[in-house]
Amino acid sequence: MRHRYICRDVNAFVGVFVMTAAACVLAACSGGATPSQSPPLSEIARSGLAPALLSHVHLGSARAKVKPQRIRYKGLRDLYVSDIGNDDVVLLKNKSYADVDTLTNGIYGPDGAFIDRHGNFYVANFEDVNIVEYAPHGTKPKFTYSAGMTDPVDVTVDGHGNVYEADYLGGFVAEYAQKSNTQLYQCSPGEVEGVAVDQSGDVFVDFGSSIVEYTGGLSGCTATPLGVTLESAGGMAIDRHDNLLVCDQLGQAVDVIAPPYTSVTRVLQSGYAPFHVTINKDNRLAFVASVDEAAVYVVDYATGGALATLAGKAYGLSDPVAAVYGPNDAH
Repeated sequence: MRHRYICRDVNAFVGVFVMTAAACVLAACSGGATPSQSPPLSEIARSGLAPALLSHVHLGSARAKVKPQRIRYKGLRDLYVSDIGNDDVVLLKNKSYADVDTLTNGIYGPDGAFIDRHGNFYVANFEDVNIVEYAPHGTKPKFTYSAGMTDPVDVTVDGHGNVYEADYLGGFVAEYAQKSNTQLYQCSPGEVEGVAVDQSGDVFVDFGSSIVEYTGGLSGCTATPLGVTLESAGGMAIDRHDNLLVCDQLGQAVDVIAPPYTSVTRVLQSGYAPFHVTINKDNRLAFVASVDEAAVYVVDYATGGALATLAGKAYGLSDPVAAVYGPNDAH
């Protein structure tokens, strides 16, 4: 969805966008379809525009900032936020969400992010066309995955340390062994937006309006369509009970889909365009990033209610696309 109404050539896009969005759609954009409405900023953020241009193409105003509620329980760590506007990863202190640091080394076009059970941090760089891995509290990449990538937009890691890349323009999901820059498998279901792996090694992928499952892993690339239809797929995650959390950008909700994945079980908030979602280790908190509203929502996973809204300079944020709080590996 993120490229459907967006020009591939950045310079051409900027010039035409300023003159007339309609001319861009008819003359220079991919997909050949005429949109009935302006594209969400989330699609623009993933279209390859330089971060410096994003401040000139906002298509809506951010929601008012809400004072964060302090969340007190053992085990919380800093919140890592991929920010495409600042072209960095912002670290927000737990409980207070104070802006304590930024991560810039190895960051260029940050998108989906993940923290594994050992505390290693991963971020997909669509501009640098790679996934970089940092040691816990590290400031420089300790490993870079890039072989065969075209447009990395999301990343997850399974219980064995295998790294999975969602590649939108390439139309595939790929798997790498830990600290190996060689693809083990590559399967091509379509313009992949999100990827998640359950405790059994089953791989879930969403693209367009569909979600598919690769039972047992990517070997053989046998995809089983799930009985759920989305309006526009975004990032995804999975909880310890193998419930899927799936961003539906145009559906303006994060859907929770329980096995056997035939229908949406419940919704985490609604009324905004969710871009990426993650869930923390004990499954009490979910973190939803909405580029359109330039905000990260801290959500009580049990109730679906928002505990905090993080937006603006007070949190060091410009255009947050993903947020992950401590290990979110549910395995």
